[in-house]
Amino acid sequence: MKKLKIIKRDNFMYTFIDDKNKEYTINIEFQDIDTLPKINDYIYISEKLLDKNYQEYSNIYTFGPLDSSYGRIIDDENNPDIIRIDIGKNSIYLKRLYG
Repeated sequence: MKKLKIIKRDNFMYTFIDDKNKEYTINIEFQDIDTLPKINDYIYISEKLLDKNYQEYSNIYTFGPLDSSYGRIIDDENNPDIIRIDIGKNSIYLKRLYG
């Protein structure tokens, strides 16, 4: 997973920077979490979801609870549909939602 720091947020549009100062701008909606990520929080995301050549790449993602019925069944912790958000000292694991 790639560690990205949030450097800008405008509604659902997040701008991130990685450890090599490369920027990513992605539209992300978070479902059913109490606190939304803010500037200086971190997200860990599969590099596949950042790769425009990846078959399931999108510039708009929705993530929600791991037990949500709107995503795929996750049976592998290395599944690219899983992300981790570090908000302050708390870590939240979410999965990509579809439909």
